Amino acid sequence: MTNGQGSWATNWESRQRWVLGFLFLIAAVSTLALGMVLTPPGPGGNAVELELARNEAGFAEAFARGWRQENDQLCGLNDQLEPAGYAPDGLFFGTLRCHLFVDSLGFVPGYVGLLTLFTLLMAPIAGLRRTLLVHALCVPAIAAGLFDIAENGMTILAAENLMDGLLVDATVQDVRLASLCKWSLVAAAFAVLAVLAWRAVATSRTAGVSAWALRIAAVGAALCAVILVTGLASALYSLLAPGMIPGAIALALLAGWRFASSRSMPALLGAPDRSK
Repeated sequence: MTNGQGSWATNWESRQRWVLGFLFLIAAVSTLALGMVLTPPGPGGNAVELELARNEAGFAEAFARGWRQENDQLCGLNDQLEPAGYAPDGLFFGTLRCHLFVDSLGFVPGYVGLLTLFTLLMAPIAGLRRTLLVHALCVPAIAAGLFDIAENGMTILAAENLMDGLLVDATVQDVRLASLCKWSLVAAAFAVLAVLAWRAVATSRTAGVSAWALRIAAVGAALCAVILVTGLASALYSLLAPGMIPGAIALALLAGWRFASSRSMPALLGAPDRSK
């Protein structure tokens, strides 16, 4: 390796670790915020159920059961940073607003970035060198993020229309369509990652603990895709959120593997000579 190649590989390695660390951080922080702070104020609140409602009546029922609040405080939180003021006939939904805002600003960029980064990373290790094909494999993850953000905005619009007495079935069906597209694309993105991770073990010199980490990550990603597809196909939408757990484990394993393989990564990827 020439001095130019060594310098490029070092800079490439440093940049990728910083990007990976940042994406993992925002995904983890936003997940904690969504799961521990910006939780539904009502006992039956569920964002997935709300976004997959079939008509105006179903949306109104899911909204009243978990997201209506009687106070207009910031994010609907009390002094202990807990959702407060739940009322089935409340006129506010500050917690839902902040829930979807954090989802759009933190969780979506986090999971989309991780899926895209690992797809780009796994593809050459798995033996795929055609740039167009590798970029095409990133489309499901990126498209899922776009539909997710659109879905969040459309859900807030539907909630505002409901409060104003203007909500119609067509608006709810648009939200549902965006949500179905998002979940389908997320399943496709994890399926792609599962195949690439499994191929990476078979086609590279990865061995020992690293190989097992990749295999377990591949199984986790595949299991996530199967659960999501099953939930969508059978309309068992309660499976969707839990179905993301094996996917999250797969991403965490890949992140750990990536940091543990820092020294061997340029060789595995066949880093090009950027000194010319």
